[in-house]
Amino acid sequence: MKARLPSKTAEQYRQLVKMDNMGFKLDAPVNGDTAGSSSVTNTRAYGTVTGASAVSSNGTGSVSSNDGSSNGSTKKKGPGRATRTRTASGKKRRNQQQSQDQRAQYQISEYERQNALNNLASSYERLLQPIRNLYPHSHRSNVTSITDAIMQNYNNLNQHHIKTNPRLTNKPFNQKFQTQMRQLLNGNMILFSIDIEAWEMENKTVTEIGIAIYDPRRNVSRFSVVPVFTKLHIRIMENMHRANGKFVVDHAVNFVGEPTLILSMRDSVILIQSLFDYFFKPSSSENNDGLDTYLVGHGVSGDIKWLSSIGIEFPTKYLTLDTLDILKITHGNHHLGLGAALKKLDLPHVFLHNAGNDAYYTLLLVLKLMDPGVRTCYELDLCLDKELMMSKEEKEAMKEAKRVEREQRKEAKELRKKLLAEGIQVPVDEKEKEKRENKKKKKKAKSKQNHVHNVASSVYCSASDAVLYVFAGKTLPGEEEEVGGEEKEGSER
Repeated sequence: MKARLPSKTAEQYRQLVKMDNMGFKLDAPVNGDTAGSSSVTNTRAYGTVTGASAVSSNGTGSVSSNDGSSNGSTKKKGPGRATRTRTASGKKRRNQQQSQDQRAQYQISEYERQNALNNLASSYERLLQPIRNLYPHSHRSNVTSITDAIMQNYNNLNQHHIKTNPRLTNKPFNQKFQTQMRQLLNGNMILFSIDIEAWEMENKTVTEIGIAIYDPRRNVSRFSVVPVFTKLHIRIMENMHRANGKFVVDHAVNFVGEPTLILSMRDSVILIQSLFDYFFKPSSSENNDGLDTYLVGHGVSGDIKWLSSIGIEFPTKYLTLDTLDILKITHGNHHLGLGAALKKLDLPHVFLHNAGNDAYYTLLLVLKLMDPGVRTCYELDLCLDKELMMSKEEKEAMKEAKRVEREQRKEAKELRKKLLAEGIQVPVDEKEKEKRENKKKKKKAKSKQNHVHNVASSVYCSASDAVLYVFAGKTLPGEEEEVGGEEKEGSER
């Protein structure tokens, strides 16, 4: 019969096994039945974390990194911030574990990951070199004084809206938002926009991935007239037969940017992981030019969850910008969809629900939302959500009025049905008539949207070829024949 470990020792052992499964190397075992400690090192090649694991007398442990963050707690704190921290760290651990499991399933080695990163880095650096030669250190130019003047004028012009806006009167939120605006004006911010499209019948099945990147190193704002963006639209080869169209419009073939890249799930993970490894380097690292990279999305938390589910590993720390959160400054809790937000800011758009298009339009949207001039002209600091500025009594009165209105509509509808059943003609209300007509128009518009336009060509390729197509100017299959045909026609003439 095997000897049973004491309960505390068993709990400590389970904690350490759990950390070992998460990628931590245990340098020393925990001995004894009382509190002990062991040195813990994260052995992953990217984002190494070292720290100490302290096991308390009740058997619980915490893993702390050099920056002071922790994945657990040895003290019982209040139910507020501590609970949220534990919940967030728990979700992060689950996402990391899910990413590891998926990568193991695709059998992606660290060598392949490093090789993909090296290929991407060399191609992108070659892309940046001509700009660096043309504008030496231009993005490092000191424009702080100009930015200070712009932000001061912005605050002066919008001070009434800012003082009466419930979100902007929150000092930490306002300071953080204005710091981000300054970063964008100074050219110290890379924006990495993502969007995921999933199959409507099973939303865990990813069918499309869209990425759009704004890099100030390619956009010397004081000299460049038209901004340069990197746009990618990836379709997952294994899931191409799973098409939307019943509940969500299907625009998988209607990417308005570069050609759609059709990759296997494995190659998609390798390509996207290399993009994250390259662009989400710490701002202090070499060749990153001191820039911070922000992950951008319209409801970015959902996109992060989807990417984790297919095996993408995120950095231990990364910055995010959610256009839904920025729009809350104006609209409060009345969420605006991407299409409505683009219309509000006069951004032309077409074929939404294509992942590549949505990522690109979200990037344009965040650039406008973070521009002090646009915020002033469109009065985006004015709070339109009246509920935020109402007293409790006013909110209750508004709820009661809405309830009464709903009851009246319901009674009128039932009475109309009863009269029609008895053969009595009932005059149609003008509002009801207009509502029906609008419903018909929307139905027609939706049927038109489902028509296949074939805006962008598609190309089947590997992760390495995708890098060459997007960043190195490799000629697409078929383009060589077209160019040769044009030259032949010219010579005949």
